[in-house]
Amino acid sequence: MLIIRYALLILGVLLVAVAEDSQECGYFDTVDLRDSQRLDNGSYLYKHISIPSDKVHEYHDQITITNRMKLVEPYMRGCLCHIKPCVLLCCEPKKYIRNLSVNVTLLNGKESQIDVINDLEFVMQIRYKMSCDIFEDPEYYDTNWKLFQDGTLHNQTDDSVILKENYCLMPHKVDKNYYLVPKIIMPQIQIFLELDVMSAMKVISVFCLGIITVVHLYLPDLRTRVYSQTSLCYIICITITMLLLWSRSLFHDKVILCHLTAYCGYYMVMSSLLWLLAINYILWNLIRNDQNNQINNMLKYHIIVWGSAAILLTIVGSMNLQNMDDMKKEIWQPYTVGCWINKQSWSAMIYYYGPIFVGIVVNLIFSIITLRCIYVEKPEDAITKSDFKTFFQMIIITGVIWLLEITSFILTLFHIDKAKTWVDYSKNLILNNFGLILLFVTIWKKDVLYQLNSRLERKHNEISIPNLSSNHTASTTVLN
Repeated sequence: MLIIRYALLILGVLLVAVAEDSQECGYFDTVDLRDSQRLDNGSYLYKHISIPSDKVHEYHDQITITNRMKLVEPYMRGCLCHIKPCVLLCCEPKKYIRNLSVNVTLLNGKESQIDVINDLEFVMQIRYKMSCDIFEDPEYYDTNWKLFQDGTLHNQTDDSVILKENYCLMPHKVDKNYYLVPKIIMPQIQIFLELDVMSAMKVISVFCLGIITVVHLYLPDLRTRVYSQTSLCYIICITITMLLLWSRSLFHDKVILCHLTAYCGYYMVMSSLLWLLAINYILWNLIRNDQNNQINNMLKYHIIVWGSAAILLTIVGSMNLQNMDDMKKEIWQPYTVGCWINKQSWSAMIYYYGPIFVGIVVNLIFSIITLRCIYVEKPEDAITKSDFKTFFQMIIITGVIWLLEITSFILTLFHIDKAKTWVDYSKNLILNNFGLILLFVTIWKKDVLYQLNSRLERKHNEISIPNLSSNHTASTTVLN
């Protein structure tokens, strides 16, 4: 009953959180902020326009000149078109162009000619981050079209409405003046994730985590022991977290899925942290008590871990529902950014990095106590020594990733960009290979490989013996 109550509580928090924000920003309403100044309050300055932190999201994809979405290293985009009306250009205008005129139909129905470079009411948005020198000046173009303030293009020839993802505007020179004409992108943009080296590492890592899970379920010794069961829960949490991290870039324009990904990711991160504490406690308890009398208390651990993570998630969800001014929001409201819990404001230190840092410190202290118990009180306990060695390797790898992430957060606050780039690269390199590293730590060991080989041979012999018996009977029948 307690688990059901927690499940209903989590579901309620998620549904309320989803309802709070129906203005999630799509890719084509955003601008790339990598070259923009980040202010102390988390907002960005783009062409003298301040984009607040709650309209800044982390993206993992970027449109290419071939109109494909390429998977790239995480970067920030700002929801500029929710602040001011945008005019979407295909490219960066040439430096000597001082004015670009286009007729825009305003919300009140009136048509007005604006200069997208100098106009204060509209802002210029660039589709491809490259100079217009690369593009040819269009000689032929359709003049029978209307651009509306909401960014849609009306083709009056066939009375069709073209959305922003299917067109952009090109500078076209008429006499000495430049005007904007539409470049239609047909067929509609195809979402294509090009796998780079980091992406390939992620696929291999998740595959390795799947192998670890299967081996834990296949071997009776790993399936029945309390230590192994809690380790499996930790591995499952890590696997789900990595899948959510990898897939969240697909949900930027899907509000419900974006919020669900953010809150589920937070829940899994906190759960993995708590499962590490549970493993640590179990190892200590095995040393303090006789292993043969160890009672399977997995239900107790499930209730404590999943329930504690649910409490943390409830706190995060309830804080997001509070009405606050910008100053308080920056500190106390852990809103979602890029389909994940915001990791860039001071609230991250309270709700995200704070629990992680406390968990790392407690785990290290507990590990030192357990280490002393193993080598001082029961130095002959080889099984627990092996388990502790595996666990200590897991906590070191996980701790390094989390410490690098906390370091990256601190460097971001103090705008130390060069060091942050190196830290982020190191973190991503370890994180993307986490499954492969964990495979060698947990499975690629003599005792586990021996158990796996023995069980496979036994299964093979069980299949072979009935076949030999049936063949022998058939031969006897023929001879008779």
